[in-house]
Amino acid sequence: MFARRRTVAALAGLFAGPAALAGVITFSFAPPPLGATMTNIANAGGVDTGLLVFNQNAVLNFTVDGTNEGFGVVNFPNARLAVTMTLAPAVDMGGGFFRAPVAGNFAIYDFTGNVRTDIISGTVSAGTFIHFGSTNVILLNNNTGLSYSAGPRLTALLAPGRTLDNAQDGTFALSNVTNVMGGPEIIGPGGAFQTFFGNTAFTGSTNVVPTPGAIALGLLGGIAATRRRR
Repeated sequence: MFARRRTVAALAGLFAGPAALAGVITFSFAPPPLGATMTNIANAGGVDTGLLVFNQNAVLNFTVDGTNEGFGVVNFPNARLAVTMTLAPAVDMGGGFFRAPVAGNFAIYDFTGNVRTDIISGTVSAGTFIHFGSTNVILLNNNTGLSYSAGPRLTALLAPGRTLDNAQDGTFALSNVTNVMGGPEIIGPGGAFQTFFGNTAFTGSTNVVPTPGAIALGLLGGIAATRRRR
């Protein structure tokens, strides 16, 4: 019984140790100087449903802050963004506040040497586009269907045995948004979005945890160490 208690205590200590703790990585880019880089194409995602795309000629300085994971701050000065997300009709919440469903995917990649190498990508099943006056943002998190995947560039920064996990979030903050005619109104009859153009900044974060394999190896090591002490 005493030996069993010691084994349980060793395993509890393993899960409380640094290797088992979740870390956090944050990432961001500022609006690129190219200008109107994010476009919604009216009805391109279906009837009354827009299609959000991004100008992949726009050069981004993408920053990954892995201080919490031990690799510091890394800049990718020649990054790009690919976006394919649908924008369904907005619901009028009152007081000039509108919200609309967003779904699809996006990827931020390094384009050094004109070769695409993904840094991080996201799939979105139930994101939210918020329109309130001149404020336009896309809000994403794992509770509403956001899931990040690490590309080769980010994977190379992570320590062995570490992987991405919940919680995850991301925000596209649009600026200088105008409709195809050059005006500020972007929502038409029935809540359908008109074709519009704007620039965007992005911020996001993700938890980083041990892979299942790393946890299993740690458990085996903890059990072996306990037996040796016996």
